[in-house]
Amino acid sequence: MEFELNLFTGSLLALAGFAAGFINIIAGGGAMITVPLMILFGIPADVANGSNRLAVITQSLVAVQQFKQKEVFKGVDVIALLSPCVFGTLSGALLISYLPEEMMKMVILGTMIVIATAIMFFPESVFANEDEEPLHIKEKPIGIFWMFLAGFYGGAIQAGVGFLLIAILGGVLRYDLIKGNALKMACTLLFGCLSLLIFVMRGQVWWGPAIILGVSSVVGVLVSVNFAFKVHKKVLKRILLGMVVLACVSALVS
Repeated sequence: MEFELNLFTGSLLALAGFAAGFINIIAGGGAMITVPLMILFGIPADVANGSNRLAVITQSLVAVQQFKQKEVFKGVDVIALLSPCVFGTLSGALLISYLPEEMMKMVILGTMIVIATAIMFFPESVFANEDEEPLHIKEKPIGIFWMFLAGFYGGAIQAGVGFLLIAILGGVLRYDLIKGNALKMACTLLFGCLSLLIFVMRGQVWWGPAIILGVSSVVGVLVSVNFAFKVHKKVLKRILLGMVVLACVSALVS
């Protein structure tokens, strides 16, 4: 099947972009919607993976600005958190541009199953308590390794990286869900910029679908940020678990 950008495919891509932008703020897994849809439309898997990165950049940029306005980043050393991700992202994006698609599926499924198990049976390993103070990454050196790993995964695959970041930021560094989600978007902004550059150089980006997803995902972000601040954190946790389970199912059937 050869991809054709028309009113039908463009409209579905726009809806998928909106949905991805919305759920990426409060949970993650937006790429589980957009990438399979592009593949279904006949876009090669590696190109779909690369083209999705523009939407990652646009939604992350808007989300970071929204969270910054609400002073969520106050007192957080964002640079220290992002630094290990830079090397991981570049390594992951370079590696995945040469690896077969089947290996991508195995990594996604394995990651989602581990995170879903942790949320269901060991929630304290993922979610910080309300009264906990977050740890600076220098206080928890193992966090450097985990943030590098998140960067590697985000640069390579992106799909499901939000779940991994929430698990690391909440479980290892003990950030609450709001700050964790804000920092997650700062990380994905970095992943998106670095990896998009590599995928463009490798000729693995189709700009038509990429732009549609990029614009529509911004609308989803603007709606989602306000929702995240109004809803109870228990609801956010349930949404997160539900999205991880759906991501597992998506990886199994795709």
